[in-house]
Amino acid sequence: MRFPWFSLAGEEKLHSHVLSIENVDRHKGGVYICTANNRVGQPASSQVVLHVLCKYATHIHI
Repeated sequence: MRFPWFSLAGEEKLHSHVLSIENVDRHKGGVYICTANNRVGQPASSQVVLHVLCKYATHIHI
């Protein structure tokens, strides 16, 4: 059985039933879709929304 994960940006993440994202930053947030396919019948898809909460560093320019 295959479980590819994709972001809506079209970037494939991995082929596992677990979505694991390393070095998370605010740009990695968004909708991720997993499609299970065992080649018998129709594939089934589900989606999750990842919200990345972060504090912005304070920058002072003088």
